Amino acid sequence: MTLLAASERPPIAAWSTSRAELAWSRGSWRVERFGTDVPGPVPSVTAPATTEAPGDFVAAAQGFSPFAP
Repeated sequence: MTLLAASERPPIAAWSTSRAELAWSRGSWRVERFGTDVPGPVPSVTAPATTEAPGDFVAAAQGFSPFAP
């Protein structure tokens, strides 16, 4: 799932299925190569009614941090 947002536009989501080949190296799994993404299953959801401005989402995302495995 990819989530894109900009201050001027509402957030949008894109769904795809990805494949990765893994290899065991130095005591942990590592990605060896990625395959080609294909359109994936998309959940059936209804967009909630919101009064939030698109910029509010972008501002909130500034506090996100990457997942550290």
